[in-house]
Amino acid sequence: MISLNKLKDIVNRIFLRQQTEDDLVFLQNYSAISGNKNVSQQGNDNINIGQARDVSFNITQHLTPENIQELISLASNSILSSQDDIALSISVSNDFTEDALIRNIPFDNQERTLNYQIDEIEQQLEIIPQMEYLSKLANNIPICDLGLVLDVPPYFKWQFPNLDLRIVNNTNKTIYITDIFLEVEKSVLDPYPVLVIPGEEVNVLHFLIVNDGWGEVQNASVKFNLVPWGHPISFTEPYKHKIHIGNFLYQYNVDVSDALRKSGVNIEAFGTQNLDEIANGYINACFPGMPFVENSLNGDIDINNYSEDWLKDGAKRFLMMLEALGEFKNGVNIKRNLYSAIAYGEISFTGTTHEQKLKASIVKFFAEVPLLIFGQYGDGYYSSFQYSAKLDIDRENYKVLVQSLGSSVSQFIKTGEIDRFNIRVGALKSSLHNFILKLIYNNGQFLLSPPISLKIFVPRSEANGAISLDTLRLEQGQNLAEQGDLDGAILKFQEALRLNSSLNFDPRAKASQIVSSSLVYKARHLVRDYGKVDEALAAFTEAEHLCPSLQISAQSWSALCWHGSLHGYAGKVLYAGDKAVEIDPECSHSRDSRGLARALTGNILGAIEDFQAHIQWIDNTLDKNVENNEPLSEGRRTFLMEVKLRRQNWIQ
Repeated sequence: MISLNKLKDIVNRIFLRQQTEDDLVFLQNYSAISGNKNVSQQGNDNINIGQARDVSFNITQHLTPENIQELISLASNSILSSQDDIALSISVSNDFTEDALIRNIPFDNQERTLNYQIDEIEQQLEIIPQMEYLSKLANNIPICDLGLVLDVPPYFKWQFPNLDLRIVNNTNKTIYITDIFLEVEKSVLDPYPVLVIPGEEVNVLHFLIVNDGWGEVQNASVKFNLVPWGHPISFTEPYKHKIHIGNFLYQYNVDVSDALRKSGVNIEAFGTQNLDEIANGYINACFPGMPFVENSLNGDIDINNYSEDWLKDGAKRFLMMLEALGEFKNGVNIKRNLYSAIAYGEISFTGTTHEQKLKASIVKFFAEVPLLIFGQYGDGYYSSFQYSAKLDIDRENYKVLVQSLGSSVSQFIKTGEIDRFNIRVGALKSSLHNFILKLIYNNGQFLLSPPISLKIFVPRSEANGAISLDTLRLEQGQNLAEQGDLDGAILKFQEALRLNSSLNFDPRAKASQIVSSSLVYKARHLVRDYGKVDEALAAFTEAEHLCPSLQISAQSWSALCWHGSLHGYAGKVLYAGDKAVEIDPECSHSRDSRGLARALTGNILGAIEDFQAHIQWIDNTLDKNVENNEPLSEGRRTFLMEVKLRRQNWIQ
C-alpha cells in the first residue's frame, strides 16, 4: 500500500525544486508498478490531476518519457478514485470594462474588435485572439483605409485576455486563497507583421502603410490602380502601377505622385514632393473653411462674387489646383472634407513567424489618397488599461504573481460555495505563452490548472498601454481634463497620488493646466473652421483665468488674430496679434496676422510695418534657398511670390 500523502509531499517538493534523490528513486519505483491502484486515502487533502501533470512539468530531466507517462497514468487513476474536493474551471471573458482597454476606438466596429476564444485540445486549454480584421489579413480579403472611419490610433478595440476562474469548494472547511502564480514554461515573441493603412490628413499625394506587428516587413512591394473617389474598384489584374518598398519596421509612406502624373494630374501645381517638406504641399492643397470650396461643390463658383482680395486670390488658387486634378476633380469625399483618389491593389511582403520561419503574404487593400483638403478631422479620446499579471517575452521557466490593486489575491470560499473571479493577463508585445495557474490556499496547499497555451495580440501602436494602476488613473485624469471635466480629472489625479507615494504634483493645478490647454486647442478650431470668433475668444479668456501660468504659444495667438480678422472681428482679436508678436517678435506669421488686423481697424502705418516685416522674411527665405543651392519647388516659390505680391498691393 502506497500512502497518497507521501506521494503528495514528494510532488510538493518537486514543484518547489527541493526534491531529493530518495524522492526520484521512489517515483521511479512507483512508475514501475504497472496498474497499481492500491493507494491509501489517508487525510482530507488529496492532490488532483493537475498536480500529477505537474510531475511531468518539473522532472523531465530525471525520468524517461515512458516513465513519466506511466507515472501520470498511475497517479491519475489513483486520484480519480478519491473524492474531487475542489473543482476549477477556466473560461475567457470578452466583456470590455474600464480596466480592459488600452485605447478604445470611438465607435462600435466589430471588424476591428478583439475577442479571445478558448478551446480544450488534448487536455490543454488553448486561448487565441479572434478578430475579423486579422482574419482578412490571413485570408487575403481586401482591407480598407482605416481613415475612412478613423484617422488616428487606436486602430483597434482590443484588450488583454481576461481569464474567468470558477472554483467550487466541496471540502468540509473554508478555503482561503492567498496567492495565485502563473508558472510559465515558455514565452516567445510573435514577430509577424500586421499591416494597417490609416488615413492621414496631411498626407497629400500619399498613402501610409503602418506595421502594427513586432517584426520587420521584408522585401515589400505594392502594385495598384488609381481611380477618383467614389468610382467602382475591382481587384483584378493588370495593375498599372508598381512600387518597390523593400524592408521597413514601423511604417512606409507610399508616394503615388508619379502614378497620378501618369493619370493626367498636374503634380507640379502641388509644390514640393520632398518628403521633408511635405507640409508645403499640404499648405498648397489645404483650404479649410473657405466659402468658395462649398460653392464649387454646388457647381457655382465665380471669383467675381467675392469682394475681399484674399478670397479672390484663394478662389483663384483653388480653381487652379482643381483643374490640375484632371479627372480626379470628380472625386469628392464629403464625409472627410476632401477631394481624393482611391489606390487599390496588393501589398506583397515576407515576415518572420514565432517559429523563426519566413512566411510570404499578399494583402489586398484600398486606400484614400488626399488631393485637396477643405476641412478638419475630429479628435479621438483615449482610455487606458490595468493588468493583473504581466508575462515576459522570450523567457523560459519563470513565475508571475497575480495581483489585484498592487496586493496579493485574498479569496475566502466557504464549504459548498462557488467563487468566481477574473485574472487579466498582459504582455508588452504580441506573443505566445505556455503556463499553468497555481492557486495557493490554506497554509501552502495548492490547486493547479490544466496546461494553458495563450496567444496575445498587442498592436505595436499601443505598445506602452500595459501600465500600472497609478498610471491608469493619471491617463484617465488626462483624458477627462482634455474633455473639460475639471472635477473628474482632479479626482483621478488624487487617486493616482494615493496609489503611488512617489508622485508629487498638485491635482488641481495639473488638471487646470490640461483643461486650459484643451480650451486653447478647441478655440483655434472654432475660429479657423467655423468662424465662431466670440466662442473662441471666450475659450481663450477662460483658459487664462483657469490657469494664469499657462503659456499660450505665439502660433495660437496668431491663429486667433488671423482667422478672427478674416471673419470680420479684427477689432476684437487685434490684442491677440499683439500678444503673438510680444511672445515671438521674430515670427513673421505673427507680424502678418497683426498686420491684417491693424489694416482692418484703420491702423495703416502699423499694418505697413508688419507687412514689410513679412515681405522681408519671404525675401530672406527665397535668397537663403538660392545661396544654399536648395531651390524651392516651382509650386512653393509661386505661392510665396503670390503672398509677397498680395502684401505689397495691400501696402500700396
